[in-house]
Amino acid sequence: MKYINLKPSYPEGIVFASGSKNIVLPLICACLITKSKVKLKNVPDILDVRNLLDILNDLNIQTKFTNNTLIINSSNILYNDFSFSKLKKLRASYYLLGALIPAINRINFTYPGGCNFQARPIDLHLYAFSCLNVKVKKETDSLIFTYDVLHSGVIEFNKKSVGATINALLCSCQINGKTLIKNPCFDYEVMQVCDFLNKIGGSIYVEQLNNQIIVEGKKQFSIDEYEIKPDRIEVGTYALLGANMGKTLIINVDLSSISSLLKLFDDLRINYSCGDNYLLVDKSVINKEVKLILNTDPYLHTDLGPLLCALLLKNSKISIIEDLVFPKRNSYIEELNKMGAKIKVINDQIIIFPYSEFVSNVTSGKDLRGTMSLLLCALFSNKEQQITDYNYLLRGYDNLFEKLKNLNIKIEESEK
Repeated sequence: MKYINLKPSYPEGIVFASGSKNIVLPLICACLITKSKVKLKNVPDILDVRNLLDILNDLNIQTKFTNNTLIINSSNILYNDFSFSKLKKLRASYYLLGALIPAINRINFTYPGGCNFQARPIDLHLYAFSCLNVKVKKETDSLIFTYDVLHSGVIEFNKKSVGATINALLCSCQINGKTLIKNPCFDYEVMQVCDFLNKIGGSIYVEQLNNQIIVEGKKQFSIDEYEIKPDRIEVGTYALLGANMGKTLIINVDLSSISSLLKLFDDLRINYSCGDNYLLVDKSVINKEVKLILNTDPYLHTDLGPLLCALLLKNSKISIIEDLVFPKRNSYIEELNKMGAKIKVINDQIIIFPYSEFVSNVTSGKDLRGTMSLLLCALFSNKEQQITDYNYLLRGYDNLFEKLKNLNIKIEESEK
């Protein structure tokens, strides 16, 4: 059994934030729209990226990934059947649908995989495609997408969704005519996809005041290179580490992407300073009753929930976290309690009681962000801890163990 062993540490140092996992995955798929060679810079070397490139290889798409630079050449793409086993490794595999449906009128797909922290249907994605005249046949383990002729239209979501909005953008931008996307998600990651599509020749008009995005579809797209923005969840991870343990300087930060986190820091009186491209966070005492709401922008990001839960274990007052996006994402709570945390989940609200009495224990990762919560709690406990099933971390954190060691954190991968 493999595990990571963490010993009491006193972190301090500098860390460079990698490119965004939640931006690069849809943009890799968006590169296929160009049917040419595209260079993406600042690409994180994470398992999710590697798994997506493995799927592209089956489509005769040439890729070269070295030193965080990815070259994608889709000029000789072949529309082969997908490997369901590969699709099930990656939640973001569904972005291939938005990119490829306009180019092929029959795709046999399956339900995407990824972290299994709660049921996450893709009904909004299927609805968006249906508004563009795509027929979807649901079978036990497959989704068959067909159409005679695609047409532009009106897509009106009854709930905001980052993934469904992006898929609607990827598909509709390739269909002649005007498509109106109503009640879309305006999250930072969606805006980066809009920026990329406009730079490859698309016509995307974001109207936040009218709660809509207008897409003027076309057929020709091209771009030479594009740089991925830094990962705001990774920035948040190291910022929370610094807030609870020691001075941490994070380089390569887009402050506009973490405005909700900085607002929380102000509210909790976390010691930090920031400037062009950096964030410096120092150890702080938290002494305030807190209720946090996680939702789409401008609220705190849902992926920060488990990490904030770890931070607030040292709050001397009661804290409450409510996730309106994934209210059932709480499997990590039981594992935190094994380390001595005092947390209860009542009506999908995570209630964190003060004065945790930390003990050494062995805990198990359940999903990407939940496992990072365990790692942060292990460090905050100032006790030796072991975490099994930690490979989830490799899905979303580039060069994690080296970065932690550079912050003077005592962490080792072991096997027994």
